Amino acid sequence: MNGPATFSESEIFSPYEDSAATLAKHGKTFNWARRFLGKENGDKAAQLYSFCRYLDDLADDGLAHGYTRIETMQKKLSGAVMPPGHMDEFARFLDFANTNHLSLSALNALLEGLIGDKEPAELQSEADLLNYAYRVAGTVGVLMCSVLGCYDEDAYAHAIDLGIAMQLTNIARDVAEDARMGRRYIPADWCAELSAAEICKAAADDAETEISHLVQLSLYRLLRLADKYYDSGFHGLPYLPPRARTAIAVAGRAYQSIGHSMRHKNFHSWPTREVAGPGAKIVASFSALIDVRFRYTKKVKHSSELHKHLIGLPHVRSSHC
Repeated sequence: MNGPATFSESEIFSPYEDSAATLAKHGKTFNWARRFLGKENGDKAAQLYSFCRYLDDLADDGLAHGYTRIETMQKKLSGAVMPPGHMDEFARFLDFANTNHLSLSALNALLEGLIGDKEPAELQSEADLLNYAYRVAGTVGVLMCSVLGCYDEDAYAHAIDLGIAMQLTNIARDVAEDARMGRRYIPADWCAELSAAEICKAAADDAETEISHLVQLSLYRLLRLADKYYDSGFHGLPYLPPRARTAIAVAGRAYQSIGHSMRHKNFHSWPTREVAGPGAKIVASFSALIDVRFRYTKKVKHSSELHKHLIGLPHVRSSHC
């Protein structure tokens, strides 16, 4: 548990002041997709990405008193009065959130998900996996939907799914890196309750072992699940303004290509971090243009099956089902 907060709020957010630079450095896939948004929406999307990146750094303890800061943000979000000069930078983000009508309940669920990562994660079931992916990424889908000027609750259901799909891809590509931090997001009932330490050991061993085989099978299952959520996420494209449709389709297809690349290598590359290279992004862009023009052109009813483990969470409605 982190100790009392002794940080200066004026210094913690400064690395994220230039949101475009942050996006270009840390979010190459999203930075590529941003080109399709236009300046105004592109700048707003970069600001949201920058703040989410900042939260990730806090949760990974890359910045001092990370979890204490996130917990303090949650208190301020719930209406707690802060001393003058305290949490000023978060207040600025809340101004941005209110100006763009972002869902504060989704923001709160995101903060809760990051706080939950304080203890080393060893998820037990697919339901746990989907709840985690909703909190740390499905919520971001809702926030991004609002940033792009779409406030339709039916659209939020698909935005949640695209966020979940991307997080499942993140988990697949970062399985070894997460294990080195004591985290295992692959459900225990998928991988015979492998520990993070066992995954680390297998990642460092070039030989094929029973453990590496279990990881490979789990990643196959994980990315098959991700593809179901990508498909639902893309069905949300018709809800978005025209330029935003292309940008989100590009980001989704580029991210999905990471999983396709891992599958193409038969998951033997899992000990290293797979990325979407320039070629994959170009192919994803053409695929996205086809999606927007020919594939995902009509609004369709959201599938109840995808949210059966999420009922009761913000913007997950039984009427979607």
